[in-house]
Amino acid sequence: MGLSWPSKPSRLTVLAVCALEACSSRTSMRLPWRSMRRVLVLVLLAALFVYCIDQTWPRPVVLWRRQLGGKLGLTSDADGPDVLLAGITAVCITLATIRYAQLHPFPRARETYG
Repeated sequence: MGLSWPSKPSRLTVLAVCALEACSSRTSMRLPWRSMRRVLVLVLLAALFVYCIDQTWPRPVVLWRRQLGGKLGLTSDADGPDVLLAGITAVCITLATIRYAQLHPFPRARETYG
């Protein structure tokens, strides 16, 4: 497939590129594992997305997303990618709900006088 490497690849990047190359190889197993490989690639790409957000976005924005994901601000809080992913999910669900409410307004009974 010939993917290019960044100057200093992380472990997650190496794993994602290896999975992509394994899925595209013609000599790999065929039918039973094809869907499993696709799921693996999607999970790895989602993990890479969360990791890139954690490394490249400004700290206040990442902290805000973590707080949406359940970070309480305690010193014993875990600041792992799962909390960041929960914050990203909260934003996506909120945007989807707002968009749905715009397309399908809440039904109201006809207002009457009397």
